[in-house]
Amino acid sequence: MQEQIGQGRQLIALVGASSTTGNLNPNGVGHYVVVEEVRPAGNDGWVRISNSLIRQDQSSPGVEQVMKIETVVRYSDFMCAWLDPGPDNPNTDFAGIWADSPLSP
Repeated sequence: MQEQIGQGRQLIALVGASSTTGNLNPNGVGHYVVVEEVRPAGNDGWVRISNSLIRQDQSSPGVEQVMKIETVVRYSDFMCAWLDPGPDNPNTDFAGIWADSPLSP
């Protein structure tokens, strides 16, 4: 993963996230995040992810706002929350795709 990101690629990964806090949670709802950076640290490491959320504007019904939130999480927590695509896709260990150009919300 670190090598691919070092070559300028970004990973769009399906992770489990809490529906109330948005924090990574392997038992949470499926949500896509963009992996921006991976840094090894001892037996673990750090992952910087971008999380784009669409929010309804309460003051203007029908208007949506896109918010981009960047978060740094432990590598082990990210790997725990990265979801398996299930039995329909046995050739892949985790759900996600690689993008060659930078993504923006």
